[in-house]
Amino acid sequence: WLGKSVLKKDPVQDIADFRRATPMHRIHPEAPPFFIVHGSNDGLACVEEARHFAQSLSRVSQSATAYGELPLTQHAFEVFHSIRASAAVVAASRFLTWSLSRERKKSADGD
Repeated sequence: WLGKSVLKKDPVQDIADFRRATPMHRIHPEAPPFFIVHGSNDGLACVEEARHFAQSLSRVSQSATAYGELPLTQHAFEVFHSIRASAAVVAASRFLTWSLSRERKKSADGD
């Protein structure tokens, strides 16, 4: 589905394009802070892949990695306003504020 509908390419013939499109091939020590939010019932992006990405990134990245899994939540849950979507926005805002303060502290300490 992804190849046909989104990338409009063949995953076998155009594997390099698919690698560039996946976050798994963007894991490196200098990756920026990541806050990953994923629904446990996501029918489009497998929750196990999100867990694997978060674990792999946290092992390699020098920046903070946080993972929030929302129970009974589908893909694109944030498209429509809901208590769950609002809570995810608040959590993302807190993570960004915390990450920025951490980076500022590193800069002030000379790291």
